[in-house]
Amino acid sequence: MPEWWRERVIYQIYPRSFKDSNGDGVGDLVGITQKLDYLKDLGIGAIWISPFFKSPQADCGYDVSDYRAVDPMFGSDQDFETLLARAHELDIKVIIDLVLNHTSCEHPWFQEARKSKDNPKHDWYIWSDGPKPPNNWLCGFTLKNAWCWNEQTKEYYLGQFTPEQPEVNWRNKELHDEMMNVLKFWLERGVDGFRLDVVNFYFKDAQMRSNPRKITRMPYMFMDHKYDRNQPEVLDVAAEMRQICNSFGERALIGEVYADDTDLAAQFQGNNDRLNIAYNFDFLYQEFSGELFRKSAQKHYQSISKYSSDNQPNFTLSNHDQVRACTRYHDSNPARDILKQKIMCVMLLTLRGTPTIYYGEEIGMKNVKVPKHLRMDPVAHASFPVNLFGRDPERTPMQWSGAEFCGFSQTQPWLPVGDVKINVEDQINNPDSLLSFYKLVLKLRNESRTLKEGNINIMEGTGELFGYRRTFEGEKIQVYLNFGNKPVVVSAKGKILVQQEIDVGEELITLKALAILVIQRE
Repeated sequence: MPEWWRERVIYQIYPRSFKDSNGDGVGDLVGITQKLDYLKDLGIGAIWISPFFKSPQADCGYDVSDYRAVDPMFGSDQDFETLLARAHELDIKVIIDLVLNHTSCEHPWFQEARKSKDNPKHDWYIWSDGPKPPNNWLCGFTLKNAWCWNEQTKEYYLGQFTPEQPEVNWRNKELHDEMMNVLKFWLERGVDGFRLDVVNFYFKDAQMRSNPRKITRMPYMFMDHKYDRNQPEVLDVAAEMRQICNSFGERALIGEVYADDTDLAAQFQGNNDRLNIAYNFDFLYQEFSGELFRKSAQKHYQSISKYSSDNQPNFTLSNHDQVRACTRYHDSNPARDILKQKIMCVMLLTLRGTPTIYYGEEIGMKNVKVPKHLRMDPVAHASFPVNLFGRDPERTPMQWSGAEFCGFSQTQPWLPVGDVKINVEDQINNPDSLLSFYKLVLKLRNESRTLKEGNINIMEGTGELFGYRRTFEGEKIQVYLNFGNKPVVVSAKGKILVQQEIDVGEELITLKALAILVIQRE
């Protein structure tokens, strides 16, 4: 039996925005527990919960002040235990989000570290003496120099996200051991795995050399991040984490290797001494094009095959840091818009690999324009020039119903809600809805060993027609996705499993614009 993380579909939950159970306008752990039956009925096999740890919320929870405690905003430790127990009753795995590259500046470790150079915890963070910053490393959220002044010790500390998120020194053995203890703490409580935030950032160049410059349209990427991330020591840490997880049974390590380099991400996974999965961002960044998605998938498969025979592919189209796929691929024609979303669904759930669905994707949730005075994201406050609204638009409350505040809360939520006409309640019993379509394709995947475990053979040279065959123990399932506006004719006989915009003839099948054909071949 393959490991669960190879077969199951992961569903990412942003806890602030999933379900408010106590009427304070903020989602919480009890709210997630209340909606686990919905996720089970949808066909979800694992949930990834973004950080719910104690935090001053300078970066919406990605600034942790206590790795072992639930923030009161989200509930209590007992609320998490109840969530975990109920998820396991429903055979849903629980993955939690660990932010181990940096802490909050309010973490007791940093409060001690910043007091004195002689403090035992001072070396738990990254510091630099001198009258000016030691290099040109940038803060990704403010686009200012990443070195922040600490008046108590008259030196700089590193904060590559915000000044409120000082970066820890993984070369310090005591810090290293304490981070490993954090993993053990949550494994002992019964979690099934971890999503590791920016895992490739853990180590920086020991000589603190400046990054080389390079020409690009992205201000933060005006440099080649050669020295402030992607250092070789991190692979040893990944191996140690994998060993710890393996000692607790079948637990999963999933890494955010923040880069669009599939080859780099592939190096972090496989061989039983790396991560189980490293997220494939190249796929997420593609335009709506069968040719581009085909090339991206092929590149991902080629990259992971270089490093291990057991590397698990993975695909996702949205997350809490990226514009939602339903917004990126939006079509002004409502009929075409829903057809596009269904193509995305089939592609995500039938390619070889582990898929991740971002909450609300199954009902077609789109980004919401958030007025300046309501923005919570530090990126928005810094007026990041290539994303004027920050990341709040993709983090808005889940749209459960057409009621006020979309059934998310009984009071004004922490962020504005989206289009109330897009909601679970209206779609759940409508056989023609996007939600019903997701349930159909998820059921097909969950019941098919071919789609979960089978090999893949991608058709070459087919333009905007993205076609591939999945095979397992003699069964063949062919998938055709026509991303283009021109009809395509294919020769395919067998049992049609999923269809959209097709004409079936005696020998040939015509795929019209934005057509889908999933067929069990004879």
